[in-house]
Amino acid sequence: MYAQLKTFGLLLFAVAIAACGDDGNGTAGGGGAQTSTVTGTVYFYEEGYPAVEGATVEVYETSLSTTTDSQGNFTLEGVPHGNRFFITKAAGSWGLVDYWYVPDETPNGGAAELLVVRDAEVASWATAIGRPINDNHAMVDVIFQEGAQGGETATIDADSDPPFTFSGWDAVDQQTLIADVDGFGELVFPNINPPSGTVDAEVMPARCFIDESAGLRYPIFPKSVTIIYTLCE
Repeated sequence: MYAQLKTFGLLLFAVAIAACGDDGNGTAGGGGAQTSTVTGTVYFYEEGYPAVEGATVEVYETSLSTTTDSQGNFTLEGVPHGNRFFITKAAGSWGLVDYWYVPDETPNGGAAELLVVRDAEVASWATAIGRPINDNHAMVDVIFQEGAQGGETATIDADSDPPFTFSGWDAVDQQTLIADVDGFGELVFPNINPPSGTVDAEVMPARCFIDESAGLRYPIFPKSVTIIYTLCE
């Protein structure tokens, strides 16, 4: 993960994790597992990035959960170190499932900036690609963060419809990647069914690879977009 990333054609600041534990020294209380406090804001994916009041932010496979305030801000204390998925949810929107290694993947200050995607935005993607996107199913977004040249492909080990890509803000019904001048692009796999469990991806050609820890698998949920990060050399 990098200090900046793009999601659905947008440039966002990455999650910033304050590496201070529940007892102030990076441990949870009396010498337990190391933890960190994560603060940030949830935004709608749309022009102007309005903050989302009342969004839920959860840490996968923990009991940690909180709700954003009127400014869209949240704080999660005691987040265990290691591979962690942050899950956002909001009424009338698709949530996101985003992966971070806590606390190593920390940018130069700031706070977590997470997204939800309004139902109307997802409906516009469906219109653009000429295919329905079922909000009872899941989606996976394979993000090529850098080095892509265009024409790259990906597969996931779950039943889904063929992927689509983006040209700027616009969804395009094309199963190979459209990359921008910075080598960034996305392949989105809609209508994953059943929309539960975990998935993994493979990317082609061989100069591209999934940016993850060995053996990591990505959780999926109904009406959520799970992010899988990719690099190309």
